[in-house]
Amino acid sequence: MPQEIHFKNTFRFGIFGPAIILLAFGQATGELIHWPNLVLAYGALFMAMLIPACLLQLPILGFLGRHTVLTGESHFPVLLKIRPLLALIAWVVFVLTSIWIASYTASGGIAIAKMYSVTTGRAIDLEQSGAIAALILNTAFMLILLLKQKTYKLISVFMTVIAAVSFASIVILFIWTLVRDEIQWAFLGALFDLGRLASIPEIVDPRHSKLIISAFVFAGLGGLWNVLYSVWVRQEALGSRSQDKRSEFVDYQSELRNVDRSTQSVENYKRVMGLLRRDLWIGVAGNTMMIVMIAYIVYVCFPKDVDAPSGVGIITALGDAVSYESVVIGVIFYVAVGVFLIDTWIAAVDTLAKLHSNFCLGAISRIRESPAPSEIEIKRLYVAIVVFMWGMTFVSSFFASPQQLIFLNGILSVLGASLLSMNLLFVERAICQRYSDYPRHRFMKVFLWIAFFVYTGIAILFMIL
Repeated sequence: MPQEIHFKNTFRFGIFGPAIILLAFGQATGELIHWPNLVLAYGALFMAMLIPACLLQLPILGFLGRHTVLTGESHFPVLLKIRPLLALIAWVVFVLTSIWIASYTASGGIAIAKMYSVTTGRAIDLEQSGAIAALILNTAFMLILLLKQKTYKLISVFMTVIAAVSFASIVILFIWTLVRDEIQWAFLGALFDLGRLASIPEIVDPRHSKLIISAFVFAGLGGLWNVLYSVWVRQEALGSRSQDKRSEFVDYQSELRNVDRSTQSVENYKRVMGLLRRDLWIGVAGNTMMIVMIAYIVYVCFPKDVDAPSGVGIITALGDAVSYESVVIGVIFYVAVGVFLIDTWIAAVDTLAKLHSNFCLGAISRIRESPAPSEIEIKRLYVAIVVFMWGMTFVSSFFASPQQLIFLNGILSVLGASLLSMNLLFVERAICQRYSDYPRHRFMKVFLWIAFFVYTGIAILFMIL
């Protein structure tokens, strides 16, 4: 029997949906590490690429939401039925990217360790102390996830609070910076001066190519991490899943869902997509504003006669910049950076465990031609993956320095961004054929093609350099 599409606004206060998690999750390496360090090294030179980098993710996130609304599944289960080989390749790349989750947690721990060092005046080993601090918090997060029967509501509320607190904190500090110093109109004007980018090849140190590419890709979730958005949309129970009573842990279905083609279902689909578009604009615009304010604070506060940091210093650069103006404000920044980076772990691990467990068991069921996995099977694998990623956090925290893991994540995400945009084009073709009565969003598809060419070009350029 065809599944009707109903309109149901499940967003918090009717406004904040999965994009608020995207906003809070996005306040990680790109916003708190990459962009501040680009500003320290090159001033406002690269700010012109910020808005295009953020807008480029809109078509990718938009089509991820569209496919989930129609099928009731997130991206990988849908791709697994349409292009199994491409799904496997993309999943392997994503595993290699997501397994180094300690790049976030160790970085947050370093920021907290630096705060302790600044307030007490004691010199400590930032990497070792940061790893220990992060691991203690992550152990607590792991226990919370294992003890909760349903985790999405917890993640949604937690990340909404983080997003609200982080945005309010940055706004206050941005206003504080504007009041204390003369407004740097040249910096703000650089956001729209695309002509400045023409001088990049002559000025940029080749050693910074990883930093530049990582900043561009991670102006938001970045690369294959954007796939997580489709998991969050599915758990909002929108579109064809609005009347679905299945557990939030069970995602994969044996076949693409048969959706009702009535006029009412089509109209409800349009209303749901309108809700998601508004939510996405809030998330992407909010994230862009956050990066602009953070970059401006660093640009104004960091002394011009001090060399840009390297090594572990790139993680605390934001707090260091503000500390030159006020130690108290600097301490607040260290705490904020630490919390914003470490909170990423709980959202990432929960979503990744759901994604990986559904993909693995879904792939096995396709090979064996058996029914879709049950809730018990998914939950068992979910628990195993959560524990495994907790263990990998311990291993990788002492295996490589956080900045190395961050750059490795960035490199893989460039390839992931190209793969994801290509895979979305394949899925969109199949979706248009199966759900031909529903709008095709041709205008937005043009921008999806643009995203594919841009990310593929960046990946090729990086391999040539």
